Amino acid sequence: MKTPTLLNIRILLTILMLGMGSSVWADEVVYTLTADGVSAAGYETRTNATINGIEWGVPGYVTEKKWRIGGKSSSANSTITTTRVFTSKTPINAAISRITVNHEGTSDNSITINNITLTVATESSFRNASLVDSIIISKPSISVNTSGSISFTPNQYSPKWAKGCYYRITIQCKISSTSNQYLKISSIQFEGDANGPENFTWLSSSLSNNADGKEVGTVTAGDAPITIAFGAGTGVTPTYNATQKAVLLKVRNQITVSAPEGYAINGITVHHTGNTNAFTPSIGTCTNKGTAPDGSKYAQKWTGLSPHVTLTWSFDLNNFYIYRIHVSYIPLTSAGSIKVKQFGTATYCPCETPLVVGDGTLTMMATGTTEESVITEENIPVVPVGTGVLIHGANQTYNCYTSADLSIPSTATLNRNLLTGVTETDGISAPVGSYVLQNHSDEGFGFYQVNDIQPSVDQGKAYLTLPLNAANARVIYFTQEDADQHATAIQATAADNAPTDGIYHLSGIRLSKLQKGLNIIRRPDGTVIKKVLP
Repeated sequence: MKTPTLLNIRILLTILMLGMGSSVWADEVVYTLTADGVSAAGYETRTNATINGIEWGVPGYVTEKKWRIGGKSSSANSTITTTRVFTSKTPINAAISRITVNHEGTSDNSITINNITLTVATESSFRNASLVDSIIISKPSISVNTSGSISFTPNQYSPKWAKGCYYRITIQCKISSTSNQYLKISSIQFEGDANGPENFTWLSSSLSNNADGKEVGTVTAGDAPITIAFGAGTGVTPTYNATQKAVLLKVRNQITVSAPEGYAINGITVHHTGNTNAFTPSIGTCTNKGTAPDGSKYAQKWTGLSPHVTLTWSFDLNNFYIYRIHVSYIPLTSAGSIKVKQFGTATYCPCETPLVVGDGTLTMMATGTTEESVITEENIPVVPVGTGVLIHGANQTYNCYTSADLSIPSTATLNRNLLTGVTETDGISAPVGSYVLQNHSDEGFGFYQVNDIQPSVDQGKAYLTLPLNAANARVIYFTQEDADQHATAIQATAADNAPTDGIYHLSGIRLSKLQKGLNIIRRPDGTVIKKVLP
């Protein structure tokens, strides 16, 4: 057996990583901060400069196109501490997974690095409320006249800092020499994905014009196309607290975060004063991230990928405050379209990839029926492959979107769905006893029970199956109004359930089952009826 070569191993690893859908291969150096073009000045001088398209505030002492970070003490028996700061004044428009500070070592052993700190924020002011992450590396090992690097990766909220963030790198040195000593910084590299997540932060203090106790509904963050809706759930309506400058929530209140069409939420962080892991998500997972950077008692992180997410406060505690909600979101891939016709509802079933249907629709599971034969439904934001759903919308075509990373609803959620999707290429004949979505001129639009005549259900559509104790209605409607309106017509046409002696095309050809268009049905008693399938 041949020993695999290093090249073969690399190729194999590449195939495996690509097969797992890893985002590692998408990350690359998307921005480099260097001293090129920075005006020379003294150790204590800061200067502003636009470097490779980003405006920075940087130290001014540069030689050899490198920053010299250092200084000197006043006497041989004393030390000084000096701090130098690199601050982006315009955002970096890429999702960043790693930041590397490249250096060329200290000039001698009389200078040491106390710590180097990275601060990430959503605002150029770097005020506490906008902080996304803060990482301190204490006393990094740096050798005399030896090149090396110091790297930062996210440790708070997500694998990447979202697109549009601001960055501040602070280097604190201790110097014991009476002559100038320094650390050379050659460059600072930002690795990531230029197509990574957008982000914004909503602050409860933005409601400061509200009166104390005013109910809080749907809010937005500046020009961001994200909406945040505070809801009562099964509790009382959330309100604004003027003293705390925060939103007051109680048990069973909800926060729903929604992305614009073609995007999905991939991260939510809520800063609050409640308790650890107190939110139950409608999809995805929630974890506690400890004390928030802005001083809030807790920071709770939701992870997943969904066009909208509802977080329900499930901890048995009233009167907790929401100070900040940080959201990141990414674009989805276009995946065809769905047509909803004049009746305002269509069945659908994804056959290849999980799907999200565009704005203007409701994507629903069928979970049961009322005693009046009206269907009950439950929203499902992401539709897994093979899952039948109802699409409610206007008489038009709606775009669909997908991603391999979309969060799939739990098994418990999907088990409540009574719709069965059809993935077979040639479709199927609806099972006897199931219900198929049809429109009859005399009985209206709804799910009609299948008896001995089994209509076809095409690939990408769905049919309804009710529990045995509930499958006694001829038609299942979408509203009580429709059920009431057509009750008399249903009784008058109950004879349609009778056995057939044959189904014929208008030309006289015998059919094995009902087809689209006009069908001639002959009963055993010799009577003939006509039935039109849409």
